[in-house]
Order: sequence, then structure tokens, then C-alpha cells
Amino acid sequence: MLEVLENADITIIYDQPDYNPFPETSQYDLVIIAPQVFSQALQPLIDHKNNMGVKTILKTTEEIYQEYQGRDKPEQIKYFIKDALEQWVIKYVLLVGGLKSMIYSKPRDDANQGSRDWYLPVRYTNLYDSPRFPLSEETIHDPGIISDLYYADIYREGGEFESWDHNNDGIFAAWGKPGVENDTGLDFYPDVALGRLACRSVDEVKTVVNKIIRYESTSPSDKPWFKKMIVVSGDGFLDQQDLNIKWDTNGLP
Repeated sequence: MLEVLENADITIIYDQPDYNPFPETSQYDLVIIAPQVFSQALQPLIDHKNNMGVKTILKTTEEIYQEYQGRDKPEQIKYFIKDALEQWVIKYVLLVGGLKSMIYSKPRDDANQGSRDWYLPVRYTNLYDSPRFPLSEETIHDPGIISDLYYADIYREGGEFESWDHNNDGIFAAWGKPGVENDTGLDFYPDVALGRLACRSVDEVKTVVNKIIRYESTSPSDKPWFKKMIVVSGDGFLDQQDLNIKWDTNGLP
């Protein structure tokens, strides 16, 4: 005999939390993080965004280092972003600052960070590439990479702070590094939209800011280049037979 349930009453019982970490209304939409030296050059962009209805605020790295704790500067910045997400309900984060010099600067301070010679610090993962041929003597060529996803990945499952160092050994995002335990179970899902203007000088900041304002202040009809496109790509040599390489110059990738 087949029985069919036509109606059902469901009662949900739960305890309302004493504290809601996210306010009902947002105080800011966009927070810009940059060193104090870039503040004046960024002010036109802040004014432009506010005039467009995107509530924007600047937070300097100097302020963050004074107000927030962390094991290093990238973690201090990440704790500020977490605070801004919870207190201001921000939607976007714009990091401004790159490597100070391509010639004289040292991009990596230690296994985890580049801070000393960066206007805005970067987090290095400790993801080690395996050799292409495991039985060969080929050396590992990429011991870690820069990842700004670190700044956007604020929470683990369950709402805990995502440190990218789950085993607390002081090595962030470790995977495949000889002699180091892997950091398993990292979240890798961004909780806020984040980007970076990797500017190396005040002049570069001014140039980029002017371009952004100009782009957002004009319509497509005012931009003769708007319907033109340049595509730059490489050839993966999938069409290579011996030494006979054929290049496709007609199709789009």
C-alpha cells in the first residue's frame, strides 16, 4: 500500500544570537588600503567614487599597523579587512601599492611575506611545484607564489578566521614543501571582492586614478577605442609535429 503525505507542520526552535556581527546597513561600500604617501594622489578617486554613490573610505597601512595585531603585516591587514567587513559591511577592497623597485628591492622577506620593500605587503604561499619528471634530477623551480586571495579569504567554514596556517607552524599555505606539514583544508573562497593597483610611485598612482575616473566618467560613444580589441596569446605547441610548428593567426583563442 502506498501512502502519500499531503500536509505537514514544521516547528523550528532556535536561540537568537546575542550579537549580530554584521550590521543591517552598510557604512561603506569600498575601502581603499594604501600607505600614507599615496593618500593625496588617491583623494580624487575617493571623491569620484563617493560622487558615484559608492561609499568609499581610505585606511592607511600606518593606521592598520598601529591598531591591529597579527603575526606579520599581511595578517594585520587581513584582520582589518575582517573588521571592516563586520563593522562596515564593505563589499569591495582596493589595495594600492606594489614593489618599490624592480631593480633594488627584495620581493620576499621570508617564507611567508614580502613587506619591507613593498608599499602594500604581499602574502607568499608555500606551495612547491613538483618536478615534471619525478625520477629526474630536475629541481623545484617555484617555491611559493604571491596570492592576494589571502586578503579576501576571511572566514573558514563555521565563521572562524581563515589564517591559512591551520597547523600553526608559522608557515602559511604550505603544500609540498620539503620538511613542512601541509596546511590541509584551507577555504580558498573569497568573502569580499578584492583587487590591487600595484603602483610603485605617486606618479603611477596619479596616472591610474586619472584613467579610472576618465573611463567611468565617459560613455562608450565617447570612446573611439571601445569597440576595438587586441588579443595577446601564446601557443601551447599542441599543434607541433616534430619541428614543424604551425601558427594559427586567423582564429581567436
